[in-house]
Amino acid sequence: TNQRIPMRVQRLARRLSTASVPRDRSFNGLHAASSSLLDDADLYGTLREKHFRLPAATVRHLYADAAWRTRRAALAGLSDEQLHGRYEASVNPIVWALGHVSHFYEAMALRLLAPDEPPLHGPGTLLAGWDVEGAFDSFRANHADRWEGDGLAEVSPAGRYPSPRSAMLYGYRDRVAARLLAQLPEADDALLGAAETYLHVYAVVHEHWHIEDWHQTRQTLGLPPPPPYDPQA
Repeated sequence: TNQRIPMRVQRLARRLSTASVPRDRSFNGLHAASSSLLDDADLYGTLREKHFRLPAATVRHLYADAAWRTRRAALAGLSDEQLHGRYEASVNPIVWALGHVSHFYEAMALRLLAPDEPPLHGPGTLLAGWDVEGAFDSFRANHADRWEGDGLAEVSPAGRYPSPRSAMLYGYRDRVAARLLAQLPEADDALLGAAETYLHVYAVVHEHWHIEDWHQTRQTLGLPPPPPYDPQA
């Protein structure tokens, strides 16, 4: 079989198989080991085939819009107990999904766009002591484990968010989003590269999937709906 695979791809696959990050980084050609060149991380050529480009101002708006919708859909009007909720096989706990969205931004976008950035979790960080990969990587955290979240209440930036768990995990989201925004050109009309555009949009769209899930979770668990839409909020 290997004779049918180009040598460049075989060498890259061997390198990725020894990567220190505890996950299969060759999944769909994007979860590759950190590299200063996106081409080196593009195992199956899925990035090189991209062609659509967006200006920096549009991408900044996408991040801001997703952040506002997450605060409204996931956090607004819910107590800490409601954010964790009762076990339900058809949905994820809201508080776990906050951590998952944040981890996805870091693992799927930031590590490729800015591989030299220091990690957002580990000793001395907001999530010190947490196995973030194991807790919030949906390929590793089984559904039952996602409901075991009492330890998430250990850290709480006072008064910023409505609960200890959501405070810590939304803080993680804030930090990773800020680093992604810092990768954008300063000029609003500057076009991103096609691969960069794809990775930013891919991560933002993933957050929107969970925004929709949070609406469904509220309904399924009998929680109050998000506040009415207010474009001035």
